[in-house]
Amino acid sequence: MTEPTEVPVAVRAGLTGATVRVGRGRVQVGNGIAEDIWALFDGEIDALLRAGSHSLTRELRAARPCR
Repeated sequence: MTEPTEVPVAVRAGLTGATVRVGRGRVQVGNGIAEDIWALFDGEIDALLRAGSHSLTRELRAARPCR
């Protein structure tokens, strides 16, 4: 069986950057661009954040137990 993988990606807008690590049942956000990132999203990220937040909202609603 394979180990869960942590995926590090970075987001940069202007002079500001952050590294997001997703996997192993958690999401971690750190300041700056790490050296081990798999992908860099550079530029205005408003559309990307909107798409991600909509996707996350759908997943959370689907996972919420019915009353």
